[in-house]
This record gives sequence, C-alpha cells and structure tokens, in this order.
Amino acid sequence: MLFRSVRRNEQNITLKADIDMPAVSEGKSNWTYIGTWDAPYVGTFDGGRYTITGLTIDASDTDYQQAGLFGILEGVVQNVNFADVTVQGAYNVGVVAGYNYGIIKGCNLTGCAVSGTMYIGGVVGTNTYGGTISRCMVDATSAVTDNGEDSGAYVGGIVGHNNGNILACLCYADVALTSVGGYQSLGGIVGNHGD
Repeated sequence: MLFRSVRRNEQNITLKADIDMPAVSEGKSNWTYIGTWDAPYVGTFDGGRYTITGLTIDASDTDYQQAGLFGILEGVVQNVNFADVTVQGAYNVGVVAGYNYGIIKGCNLTGCAVSGTMYIGGVVGTNTYGGTISRCMVDATSAVTDNGEDSGAYVGGIVGHNNGNILACLCYADVALTSVGGYQSLGGIVGNHGD
C-alpha cells in the first residue's frame, strides 16, 4: 500500500441489487469517481455478484488524471459485474479504477468501451506497486483504445501500465492503438509492464 499523510476514504460498500445508471447525453457523465490523490478509497466495495449497467464517465476534456468507478484505489473491489459502461479520460483510465494500489478481484466487464490518451486498460489504467488484479474478465463485446493523440499510449485489455500483480485474468476484448506518433505499447492483457 502507499504510505503518505492523506485523508482516508474508509467506507465499506456492499451492493444488494443490480444498479442501472440513468442515460446521459454525449459528453456528459452520470458518475464522479470515488477516491482522489488526497483521499484514496481504502475500504471494501463488495458487489455481491450484482451488475452495474450504463455507467458513463466523460473526463476527456478535463485535467483529471484518473477515470473509473474509483479514481485512486488502495482498498478492495470484488465480485462486481459491469455492463454497457463507457469511460473516456486522459491519463489512467479504466472501468474499475483509474489508478490501483489495492486489490481488485472477481470483476467482469461486458460490452464496455474505454478510451483515453495514456495508461488505458479495461479494468485499470495503471496498476502500481502493491496493486493486485485477479480473476477478472473483459469479454469480446468490449473495446479498449487510445484516442489517437500523437503522444503515444499504453493500452491493455486488462491494464494499460502495470507494475503490480495480475493473476488468472482473461481478455476477449478488442484492444486497439490508434496513435501515430510518440511511443506506443499494446497488449491483450497489459499494454506496458514495468518492473
């Protein structure tokens, strides 16, 4: 885990039913991520195997450095399904979390679309030291891609940029890189694996 002097977001959350998010017009969001650099999420989010449908985040025209259900995750997210989710951002973009120091396990994505400028993954944009992703699946109707910026990108079906652990994950998504300049790394599971 990351050690620093910050406020902590320690609420534990357990889903008791499926969640259908309200439809929004293009360029709008129906969710603001939980967990920031100043107050990362450190609790446990247990989805109870329920499904969150229609989550929409458009942070592509902002200075956000993370986009997902969770922005900065140091806690646990487990046993939750995602369907028909759209997440667009700049850096650190993923359905479950933009930036992960915690544990993500048993999460499944169906029909999701994730795009950004750099560090783009189906589950997590950046999985860093101490972060673990296990038993997650991104299915064939999902797409993970960069947005065509010239700066380059790390794009992966599970994780865009990884310095942590990835165990027993499956990806059947379309993973694409549309950048034409800079440096690019592309992979079905991981775009770029650091240490």
